[in-house]
Amino acid sequence: MVSALIMVFGFILLLGLLYYEKKEDRKLFAALKSILSLLFIITALLQLHPVPVYYHYLFLGLVSCFIGDVCLALPQKKAFLAGLVAFGVGHVLYLVSFLSITQIYHWISPWSFIIFFMSALIFIWLRPRLNSMIIPVLLYILVITVMASGA
Repeated sequence: MVSALIMVFGFILLLGLLYYEKKEDRKLFAALKSILSLLFIITALLQLHPVPVYYHYLFLGLVSCFIGDVCLALPQKKAFLAGLVAFGVGHVLYLVSFLSITQIYHWISPWSFIIFFMSALIFIWLRPRLNSMIIPVLLYILVITVMASGA
C-alpha cells in the first residue's frame, strides 16, 4: 500500500516537474526534482534489508545521487560540477554494492559490449560541446557504463 502511494505521489510530482520545466520556473522545478529524488531514499528505507552490506552502500549511493540532483537543479556551473561529482560518487557506491553480492567476472556478457559501445557513441556525440568539461564528463560516462554493466 505504501509503495503504491509513493508511486502515485511520484507520478504527480513528475507531472509537476515536467510542467515547471516547460514554464522554465527553476525554483519550483528544483523543489519538485529534489522531492522526487528523496522518494528513492524513502523507498529504500521502507524495504527489507536481507543483505546489509549491499543495502548500506546502495543507500549511501542514493543519498549521494540525491545531493547530485539538488546540485544539478541549480543554474551555476559550480553546482553542475558538484552534481556531477555527487552522482559519480553515488554510482561508484552502487558499483561497490553490486560487488558485495556478485563477482566482477559475472558482469562480462555480450550486453556489456553493447553498453560500452553505446557509451562510446554518446561520448563521441557530446565531445564537440564539452570544452573544459571533457574529463569530468568522460569519467562520469565511464563510471555509469561500468555501473550499468554491473547491474
